[in-house]
Amino acid sequence: MKYEGKDTQGRKCDFYVSIHEEEEDDEVTEAERDHEHGHHMLMKVDYTTLDGHKPHAGEAQFYLYDSNTGKYYDEDSNQPDTTLSLLSMSLKDPDATPDVNLINDYLANAELDQYLRVEFTTEADPEAFEEALEDVLENNTPISDNLDVFDNIQLISMATAHADHYHFPTCLNYKPVSVEETEFEMEDHDHDHDDHDHDDDDHDDDDHDHDHDDE
Repeated sequence: MKYEGKDTQGRKCDFYVSIHEEEEDDEVTEAERDHEHGHHMLMKVDYTTLDGHKPHAGEAQFYLYDSNTGKYYDEDSNQPDTTLSLLSMSLKDPDATPDVNLINDYLANAELDQYLRVEFTTEADPEAFEEALEDVLENNTPISDNLDVFDNIQLISMATAHADHYHFPTCLNYKPVSVEETEFEMEDHDHDHDDHDHDDDDHDDDDHDHDHDDE
């Protein structure tokens, strides 16, 4: 499943979660994201494997957001994560094909943990999303079996944990679109290595022009 978004200059940037998507032209503005869609969670995923860059739900950690306190809570301990200092990464050239060696070095760096920020419609159930995602990733269940859950996703953005703070790329407005019925066999599944546009892998940590203090 591929999610499509646009950076702050309107250029397309894609993020691949699993298997398929169609073209999506609608763009949700950052203001709408900040002020209208507060129901979300932060999900830690493992992107250190290089054979397809797919997350492993079994190693995932989920952080639910409390809009009343403005803090993320570890779902297991119910304790707030107080180290969140949200910054932004500047994309040097979102339209360029990333250097494979740079991507491998980036993904293999054990000090960089990958996170997804998943926003839901107000009636959505984050626990149902977690269960559905684990079902897809661990049991190879077709996403089409859980469309009612995935349809409640509004936006997805990627974050990188670096030391004691989190970097968010300028490409924030990922939106899911319709997912078609497809084969989901591990031995037949082609991850299309050359098509993975990990635009946020090539970044400049010195440029923090898009701070997101609402999270």
